[in-house]
Amino acid sequence: MDKEKKRFIYKALGKGFVSFIFIIFIFIVAKTYINEYLSEVFEPLADKPSLVYSLFFLSETFMGLIPPEFFMIWALEENIFLFIEKVLLLTLISYLGGILAFVTGKTLSNTLLMQKILKSKTARKYLKYYDDYGGFLILISAVTPLPFALISTLSGSLNYSYLKYFKFASVRFVRFGLYGWIIWSINNIS
Repeated sequence: MDKEKKRFIYKALGKGFVSFIFIIFIFIVAKTYINEYLSEVFEPLADKPSLVYSLFFLSETFMGLIPPEFFMIWALEENIFLFIEKVLLLTLISYLGGILAFVTGKTLSNTLLMQKILKSKTARKYLKYYDDYGGFLILISAVTPLPFALISTLSGSLNYSYLKYFKFASVRFVRFGLYGWIIWSINNIS
């Protein structure tokens, strides 16, 4: 692996680590100092899991603007098995959202809409990364804050192989498992 690729990976992983630490910091501060407020925000959503899962699916398919870690915090339960069940469901939703974004990219690859999307500043930035790193970019976006939905859409529009996409995107399960475990652990020590 060349130096440029390593630097890109370390930079993406570093950004992921920093953003994760920031989210955990906000969670700990909120839990410690404004626990009542945190309950007010998340409690109404406890009775509406389908709303939360739908919002997450939309985020993971089209925008990717809401970090999955916030949904994992929402999923916290007294019972670890219920938490694991919710995190597994979030992981599956994220993976399926990425697949839908990928298929959308493949389906719309020759349309004016996709051409317009590909000309956007953000898409051009990731297309350049795609030129440099190819499908490896899917793997990096699966474990870092790089926009997984956008990169999945771009991958589809560039006619990337289904099988290779499924393989690289499945690393998303590792990210969710690791982050879920960390969030559960922090919730139980703070």
